[in-house]
Amino acid sequence: MLADKVKLFGSIPRLGVVGVSKWLTKQARTSVVFQHAKAIECIYNWIDDDIFTPQNKSSFRHKMRLAGKKILLGVSSVWSERKGIDTMLKLADSISEDQQLVLVGQDPGGRLVHPNIISIPETNNVAELATYYSMADVFVQPSLEETFGKVTAEALMCGTPVVCYNATATPELVGPGCGTVVPVGDVQAMNNAIQQILKQGKEAFSPNCRNYAVEHFQKGKNLKEYLNLFETLCKY
Repeated sequence: MLADKVKLFGSIPRLGVVGVSKWLTKQARTSVVFQHAKAIECIYNWIDDDIFTPQNKSSFRHKMRLAGKKILLGVSSVWSERKGIDTMLKLADSISEDQQLVLVGQDPGGRLVHPNIISIPETNNVAELATYYSMADVFVQPSLEETFGKVTAEALMCGTPVVCYNATATPELVGPGCGTVVPVGDVQAMNNAIQQILKQGKEAFSPNCRNYAVEHFQKGKNLKEYLNLFETLCKY
């Protein structure tokens, strides 16, 4: 299979390879499969900053009966060990009464039954998702394997700071003043980072989060980078 891949990708005369994170791009550059590529570049996935933007959250908090609560948000299409469900359950055991975990995504194992967790089914409504991000005080990303981590970028675009594990591509998305990266599997360190952000207040982080996300993940900018790559490949 490897030999077939080398042969087939090598037969493409103007092969361009895009990694959606620096971590993934580095993996591609070390692969024999892409040894004949004309270009191997990192272009981050883009986020629509007109949809994912800081919003007024008070009415939605009241609707969910979370007024006065500090909200820790997690989003995954499906919650699993790889996406950090065990970390979320441990966090739920350790947070205080004035804090609430809100987890959006499918829970096929039915494990997210906990008094400190509100489990919300997966949604394809991006406007609704942007409201969740804006409502949260902290976005918690315990995933162990991400080639990019779009939910992290979306949260930042909505002005919400992130606490994540130092695993695969996720850490590079969390810019200076945008949150905290903690060692993989260290739930106590993750909780400490969350509490520190809550103590400082979301407002201390939101401008940095939004500005960093626009600089790195803005739709028009990143699509233009693809056009530039196409122009470069056409010269070969």
